[in-house]
Amino acid sequence: TGLLVVSAHDLYDTPDFGGVVPYRVAAPFGAIDDARLIILDRLAQREGSTQPIETRRALTIEALDKMAAQFAREGVMLSLVYHPTMTERRQGMLPAREVFLDWATRHGLDSYDLGELDIPKDAYRDDIHPASEGADILAAWLAQVAAPNLETCP
Repeated sequence: TGLLVVSAHDLYDTPDFGGVVPYRVAAPFGAIDDARLIILDRLAQREGSTQPIETRRALTIEALDKMAAQFAREGVMLSLVYHPTMTERRQGMLPAREVFLDWATRHGLDSYDLGELDIPKDAYRDDIHPASEGADILAAWLAQVAAPNLETCP
């Protein structure tokens, strides 16, 4: 059994890993060379994000469809976990949430919405990434809500 954790930004950010994985095939020559490689990588990523938003959304759904099919072929029961940003928690959920939950329904997957969970702002390092306290809250909630539906490992 597996949990696929997604957030609103994931709907428009489909990585293709072309030319990125492996990140490095050799050590940099030094700190300046390392900085140069990082800057070039970030500029290349920025150039790749010029696709229309609907194209990026379609690519994400296509990638998720392929992922769900592969998990099903491998006999892995997949569940979707929607993890809203702190901005969403304060201002209301983005439409991406419904897209992901509808996708899970179409594939017959269980879905969990972490927006139901009250998490203090200081439990996060930034808008989406939990700090240690936030990770503890999320883990406890997932253990209580999702774990009963997960198979035990042999």
